[in-house]
Amino acid sequence: MGWLSEKSTKSRAPPDGETAVAELRAEMARRGSPIDLPTDDVLRFAKARKLNAVKAADMLQADLEWRQARRVEERRDEPAEDILGKPIAALQQVLPHVCSPGVDKLGRPIIFKHFGGQCSFSRLCPDRESVDRLCEYNWWVNEQYCKRLAALGAEQWVVVIDAKGWQPGLIDR
Repeated sequence: MGWLSEKSTKSRAPPDGETAVAELRAEMARRGSPIDLPTDDVLRFAKARKLNAVKAADMLQADLEWRQARRVEERRDEPAEDILGKPIAALQQVLPHVCSPGVDKLGRPIIFKHFGGQCSFSRLCPDRESVDRLCEYNWWVNEQYCKRLAALGAEQWVVVIDAKGWQPGLIDR
């Protein structure tokens, strides 16, 4: 599965992280849901819950169920337009965003987003189906960012947001 570490076979788990990973794997097995994920992915969930295996297992189980319900593993390589249900250019007019091919000084990929005055969601999402598609696109684009993390061997990304001209009324405009 390895949605974050698909290209990484090395473990970056520190000594206390190794224990946390083992405890989280054991907790998932105790629940009847043994996991076959790369160490880096398991460690990410453990860290997110401050190395508490029970809380991390709750989060991981919920994530796995969510991914299965949305068929993330089979759909994450679909074209953006298929996920969004319209040309990506329509979204880029309202919410410009890009994952730069460059990285910061720490080797983290940089994501640029512009939430400015052009950010009119009612123009992009005139109905409930459009809103649902936008939500689907959101998880899809985050999967693309995670692929970039894995390719770089990075654990974090940097997001730069230009909010010039943004104000709450844009949401309903």
